[in-house]
Amino acid sequence: KDQVDAAKAKLADEGVTLFMIIFSIYSILLNKLSGTKEVVVGVPVKGRSRKEFDDIIGMFVNTLAIKTDLSQKLHYNDYLKQVKEVMLLAFDNQDYPFADLVNELQVERDITRNPLFDHMIVWQGNDIEENIKDDFADQDLYIGNSIESYQQSELDTTLLCYDGPDKLIIDWVYD
Repeated sequence: KDQVDAAKAKLADEGVTLFMIIFSIYSILLNKLSGTKEVVVGVPVKGRSRKEFDDIIGMFVNTLAIKTDLSQKLHYNDYLKQVKEVMLLAFDNQDYPFADLVNELQVERDITRNPLFDHMIVWQGNDIEENIKDDFADQDLYIGNSIESYQQSELDTTLLCYDGPDKLIIDWVYD
């Protein structure tokens, strides 16, 4: 817990979040595994960017397609700054409907895959489900099947991240 708190404080001082760090590492890994210079990762957002939506019942979830460019050989800190800029821009435009983006880009449709990305990162804040918390109560590192409700990814890979008050749980789901 102390290490997680210290890391979060340092990140806040530098203007980046733990999510940006995890996203940058995930995108570098995808780059190394695939050999592609541009990596596009889907990120679901709650879609309640305006105060007037807070008290409205309904599902406002949208998906951002965040593209990062790994064509240049950058020091990690410089790449992290690039990721931060791209993410802030994406979150500023999170109200733009995903379906409209797909239509505007005129992407060729294929019912077997997502039109814009093959990878997703899902970030859950402090609302870690009790059963997940209990599964990892006494473990610093766990390797194995952890979240039974996610047996198979609909994409090539999905990274499920649960940022709790005293620990970070990351579950890698792949097809």
